[in-house]
Amino acid sequence: MTNDELLDNDPISKHTVDISYNNGHTFGVSPRVFAGIFTLFGLLMILSGGAGFFVGPLVLLIGLFVLTSIVGTDICYRTKYVREYHKRFFIKTGKWKSTQTYPDLCILKLGKSKRQSDMSSAVSTDIDISKNEVYLMTANHRKRILIRTCDNLAQAKETAELLAEKLGKSIQPFRPAITQKTQERLRFRK
Repeated sequence: MTNDELLDNDPISKHTVDISYNNGHTFGVSPRVFAGIFTLFGLLMILSGGAGFFVGPLVLLIGLFVLTSIVGTDICYRTKYVREYHKRFFIKTGKWKSTQTYPDLCILKLGKSKRQSDMSSAVSTDIDISKNEVYLMTANHRKRILIRTCDNLAQAKETAELLAEKLGKSIQPFRPAITQKTQERLRFRK
């Protein structure tokens, strides 16, 4: 086999991050507060010396792990690959996936509004705590890759339009295919 017969896999294996979306922390607010306290205890244990010198680094690492855990998505426009990543201790890990089997972009609204009242319950206010998420979807909308979590619909539409142009995808409403088994189950409920 000569060098001319070998396939060049550079476009497949070398991905550059053209755009990266940080989708937030892996852990919620309460675990991160406890992790901050854990981190401080770990530092105090190390500084106190003795047995704390051996236990403190472990406590410190656990706290820092929770505090630095972030999820997000990297996109390479040239190869049309995406990577859902986890960033822990400021190191990204994740596997690149081809977007070839994901022809659609969908915007899903997750969460709901919350009603808040004053002490007398005379005045109540509705607060929208929902997020709009942009997903790459398979043709039947059964599998998806989270691209970006947005605070409002305008930001989600802007992201979807940019990615539709750059990756050659179409923006579609979310319509998952219903299997025959599910259709039969729904028929019996009526």
